[in-house]
Amino acid sequence: MKVIIVFLNLFLALTISFSVSCSDTACPAEYKMGTFHLLGTSRDLMPYKDSIVNLVFRDSIGNEIHGTATRLIPTGFGNTYTQVKCPDNPDQDIKVSAILEGLEYTVAIPDQNLAFKIRFSVRPNFEDYQEGFIRDIGYVILPDTIQPGPNILYSAPPQIVIVLNQRNDPFISPGSNIPSDTVKLLQSVFSNVYMNLNKREEIEFYYNHGFGLIGFRKNPTGMLYVFDRFE
Repeated sequence: MKVIIVFLNLFLALTISFSVSCSDTACPAEYKMGTFHLLGTSRDLMPYKDSIVNLVFRDSIGNEIHGTATRLIPTGFGNTYTQVKCPDNPDQDIKVSAILEGLEYTVAIPDQNLAFKIRFSVRPNFEDYQEGFIRDIGYVILPDTIQPGPNILYSAPPQIVIVLNQRNDPFISPGSNIPSDTVKLLQSVFSNVYMNLNKREEIEFYYNHGFGLIGFRKNPTGMLYVFDRFE
């Protein structure tokens, strides 16, 4: 009888130990990183402050074309997620999600059949999700073609990626652009200019935080249009 009791106790101890070991190493099916706001300093870098902003661009002989920057309404929080591998079990996938604040404008230039998106958002580091690493990122996406009929925009991947604030993420943002100190476009000189050169050959464009979209040209023989003023 004592032998049976000892055996049962040993079996129970091993079962508890195995269960604890498994719970320590198993990953959850889903991991929620939390809700993250854009920093106020990042929001302040958005060049367009009102819901609708009218823009004027000029070419080399003074011809003007007009554009409109329109804020996406509502601008607020969206849920994003991805699948990553469990560090302790490569056969297990984890759904990692986060609720992120974003701010987005569409800059439409109907005369050129173009629409640019300027998007600021919190960007989580999903690969190191348990560390809670995040950064604030700006994207310039161009061109989005305005199709005939209803204004339907067809998106392309970001051609300019701007680190607005590295925050607590120690890793270099992949594909991020470095601004030029100054760039002269026609007769105007702009500072801290981001450009998409060598990324989209059919069009080149320029952006800074002071004025937003500051120049663009359809290649290979298109006219260069340069930001002139807000209206």
